Amino acid sequence: MRVSPTAFFCLLRAVSVSMSISVSLARRPFRAHSATSAFLSRVQPLGGVLSSRGRQGPARSSVRGVFGSAPDKKETAVASSSQRDVLSLYTMNSATEIPMSPAVSKGISVKAAPAGCSHLTWQGDLLLLPMMAESGDPSEIRFPWGDMDQKSGGLLMDLLEREKKNSAPPPAPEDSTKSKTFCLPQGNVVSVRTERGSSDPKDRVTVGIFGASDTQKEGGKGYSEVFAGLGKSLAEAAKKEKAETVAVSLPVPKGISEKETSQIVQTFAENFLLALCEDRRFLFGERADAPRCPLKSLEIWLPEGGGSGDTISAPASRAAAVADGVQVARELVNAPPNVCNPQSLAAYAESLAKENPDVMNVKIMDENQIEEMKMGAYMGVAQGSVYPPRLIHLTYKPPSASGGEKKVALVGKGLTFDSGGYNIKAGGGSMIELMKFDMGGAAAVLGTAKALTQLKPEGVEVHIIIAACENMISQTAMRPGDILKAANGKTIEVINTDAEGRLTLADALWYAQEQKPEAIVDIATLTGACMVALGKKYGGLMTPDENMATDLLNAAGTRNELFWRLPMATGEYKELMKSEAANLRNVGTKPYGGAITAAIFLQEFVSDKVPWAHLDIAGPVWDDKTNSPSGFGVRTLVEWVTQK
Repeated sequence: MRVSPTAFFCLLRAVSVSMSISVSLARRPFRAHSATSAFLSRVQPLGGVLSSRGRQGPARSSVRGVFGSAPDKKETAVASSSQRDVLSLYTMNSATEIPMSPAVSKGISVKAAPAGCSHLTWQGDLLLLPMMAESGDPSEIRFPWGDMDQKSGGLLMDLLEREKKNSAPPPAPEDSTKSKTFCLPQGNVVSVRTERGSSDPKDRVTVGIFGASDTQKEGGKGYSEVFAGLGKSLAEAAKKEKAETVAVSLPVPKGISEKETSQIVQTFAENFLLALCEDRRFLFGERADAPRCPLKSLEIWLPEGGGSGDTISAPASRAAAVADGVQVARELVNAPPNVCNPQSLAAYAESLAKENPDVMNVKIMDENQIEEMKMGAYMGVAQGSVYPPRLIHLTYKPPSASGGEKKVALVGKGLTFDSGGYNIKAGGGSMIELMKFDMGGAAAVLGTAKALTQLKPEGVEVHIIIAACENMISQTAMRPGDILKAANGKTIEVINTDAEGRLTLADALWYAQEQKPEAIVDIATLTGACMVALGKKYGGLMTPDENMATDLLNAAGTRNELFWRLPMATGEYKELMKSEAANLRNVGTKPYGGAITAAIFLQEFVSDKVPWAHLDIAGPVWDDKTNSPSGFGVRTLVEWVTQK
């Protein structure tokens, strides 16, 4: 049959229109217009499934594996584990759970070395003998292990000589009973197999030598950074040597308090455990199946008079809990946005409460409940995504709660992906490919919750609140110029859709305040302006409350996390947030002070009677050196909460 050109182009046009309608329906967000709901409920477009409310769910498959619902028994019988894993790579969009690695502390015992044991008699795989420069000069490192060198037949001294990197003059001749001074690269671990007076292979031990700058507070790195580095270096040595049992003699400075000694032990053990973490959840093949470090125990000595076994065991247990919390934060941030979405993030919170019913309970609120609370700012951001929002409320109560506990709230920004909306993140430097980390605040508070379930601090009740959603582009997404009404009644003119985090936090802070806490801390990857001001290592701290500032900075300093206080500058910059059309605008009228004006905006949703602080972690949430999440904020929040 012959078709005329005119008829052919008319047919082509009709097919094109039909395809565009199908694509539009396939991308329909969860808030379908009521006029089309009945039609949409009967349509199953390519790539997704529509519910009776017109919400498109992610594409589903009969085989979902670890990223979706558990396969049924028939599937399990037919498909091997590896086959299901392969197939699940094609169905990540159906994820209802976030796969998580086993806790890093699981199966690893961190404890004090047995009484009477020394570096000369210890039996194990890897022994670390640190050397510290007591003078404050990083190039001068004392070597107090002459007896061990004799046992090795001089191998340790020879090794150290070969490892010299600096051009310092050779040490002066000394009596054999005295220590000698060497120059070593800071933070370097070297090792040697050495006989300990026996031909039995079991009596062989790897001895690691660690050189670092002094542990004195003046002139050196200070306690925290030195012992954090020591923990990381020992962990790397343990992985390299495939050690099952490891021991270290911590060179704790003389004359410090037992509290400072405990902090040193905790810092060392935390960083040791975290350096063992490997996130292989989304790898396949040889990299995924490579052998892991088989470590089972870490034993710690303190110098004579440095403290008892309790000085080691208590901070070691605390270190394990905090390390597990930091690991949770890292893995939640590192989960891709097609796996970590508002529903799967809420599912993780539910699993945490289910595993710890004695101290934790959870309430998850869907879009209908969020709308009932009139959270227009939050819903304005969420309405553009196919994934409906979830308001997560975890509550920690100590096992022996009496009702008189101090009540605090932690609010985490939970944007599981941020496209920028219609003010889309575009061009080099936009970091859109890393916007899975825009829920770094939510990850930090969930990591804190994980640590609290193990520490079980008394005397404090903690409310953990996350307004989880995505910021996407669609026909129902908010637009520049829209006016939103927050739960506290204030209206907000949307000037820039990429300033969305503060909109979700506005309603989350209001909800937190409704729990009647005595203090609120919010933590968020909120502004690029904070990153510009403070770089990638420091988080910004903003609060009108001096006591909050002092307590949080002290907590951060104790746990070796860097925060810098920025001024609220309400008197100088509040005018920049005024709108002619609404109560507020979501960005300032001037292109400066963006981190400060964001905090001023948030302050509008917290009562002056409630102490409140805002932590902006846009910079340190991601470690550029390792190209991975840092878990920043967990240690500070755990320290702050447990000191209440």
